[in-house]
Amino acid sequence: MKKHYLFPIFLIIMWFPLGISTAKAQEFSMHESTPTQTQSLAGGATVQTVTTFVSNPAVANPAFSVFPAPPPPPPGEPPVAPPKVEGTVEAGFQSLYSPHIQIYNIPLSYAFTDNLKMELSVPYVNKKLNGEYTGKELSANGLGDVSVGAKYRYGDIRKIQGMTSFYLKLPTGENKQFKDGQEQLALGTGSYDFTINQNVTGFFGNVMVIANVGYTFNTKSDYTEINNWGANVKYENRAGNVFYYLAGAEYYTPVRRLVVYMNMAGIIMDRSHISETYSGWLSLNRDEDKKDSLQTLDIIAGVKYMLTENTGLRLGFVAPLLTRYDSDAIATQGRDWLLDFGFSGRF
Repeated sequence: MKKHYLFPIFLIIMWFPLGISTAKAQEFSMHESTPTQTQSLAGGATVQTVTTFVSNPAVANPAFSVFPAPPPPPPGEPPVAPPKVEGTVEAGFQSLYSPHIQIYNIPLSYAFTDNLKMELSVPYVNKKLNGEYTGKELSANGLGDVSVGAKYRYGDIRKIQGMTSFYLKLPTGENKQFKDGQEQLALGTGSYDFTINQNVTGFFGNVMVIANVGYTFNTKSDYTEINNWGANVKYENRAGNVFYYLAGAEYYTPVRRLVVYMNMAGIIMDRSHISETYSGWLSLNRDEDKKDSLQTLDIIAGVKYMLTENTGLRLGFVAPLLTRYDSDAIATQGRDWLLDFGFSGRF
């Protein structure tokens, strides 16, 4: 089969799942002795999904950068040598935008060698949701959970290569859901979480095929606060662990420095666990899993363009294809679309 047929066939295969679509949403309730509570509906699942994007950048951007790999050489010409990045700093701006949550992220990295890079991700979060306990519309903005990590690359970037990465998410974002007796939206999880990720790419003509898997281990956070009923409560939360997967391709167009990409990415998120210990209100104590497990499948399409040899940008669109909530969830509602933008420069 001629190489220039590969990408159109790939597009047909990737878009086929658009015929599959389900939309459910989530809700949890405490035991009967407590006042009724409702889980955030509109935008709630979008926030869950976007939060995973922030802690594991490979979900939205498997190349870990706006910079594409060196393009395939014209017939009869030698391969283009990969750029030397040892000792360089990469900095930029990235954002994920939806109607209910916006993430504005500053990615920083330093390349110790051409194959080993340390990374830092500093997100600013803005979101608007119904409160989990009161059901009232709330908004919050501020520093999110910072992530630090390392990536190691091996193989031939012009043929087949692998990238293994590790991330540690730090509890830098505000994680309390109550302050001065009033419910608020948390900007972080309050926990130290660990992610391992494996990425493989391979060139076939002008198409680079991508496969990616990752897993996040979430730990427990705790704090004590007065809730909206005036009770002194110790909260202990642990978000469910998350499995990530992605498959896709980047097509090197005839337009110099322009690459288009299309990925299908999903997450499988376990139930989170919550414990509420009320001081003097023993009948209200709670220790259970939330009904907030989640499975998603998204299509991510966009372009990458090299402005210069050391600066580039990415513009993409994330469209939900499939959303499956906890089997006990009721009052279902779908997820939002996302816009993905990134700009970076090497120095």
